Amino acid sequence: MKKLCVFLALLLLFASCQRKTHLPNLPEAVEIALSQYGDETDFVRADPDFVATNFNADTEVEEAAVYLSQTGDGTEFGFFSLRDEGDKAKMIAAIDDYLESERQAVEALAALYPAEELEQRRMRFDCATVGATERLVYYFLTDPHIAKQTLKQLCK
Repeated sequence: MKKLCVFLALLLLFASCQRKTHLPNLPEAVEIALSQYGDETDFVRADPDFVATNFNADTEVEEAAVYLSQTGDGTEFGFFSLRDEGDKAKMIAAIDDYLESERQAVEALAALYPAEELEQRRMRFDCATVGATERLVYYFLTDPHIAKQTLKQLCK
């Protein structure tokens, strides 16, 4: 009986925590992500053609935001809001395909023109973070600490 009471109390606590969790929409997620970089990195938002061409998931994207660093270090991140939440796996697969394609391009450049900058860009792919929240599919091609901090803020 005591175990049942403890279990029910934990279940109620978990349920109340779940209700208090605020899951940000896409503009809020972008704002949180950009705030993690401060003024040290300038980003440009990719246009819709870039997103449609590079992230072909055979699913309807309601809204997308992909940001690319203007410093040329390979830092980028993106958020995708889907019309059908059941398509998250398709979108994650499309992101994985994009990241693999970009990795191959960077590796080809590094083979032709060995440089520390290209090696650092290549290493970013080893730390890529791809996943989904209840509302958004995301990816980070950045310092793992920044990705972790951003995700922590997203899931407050």
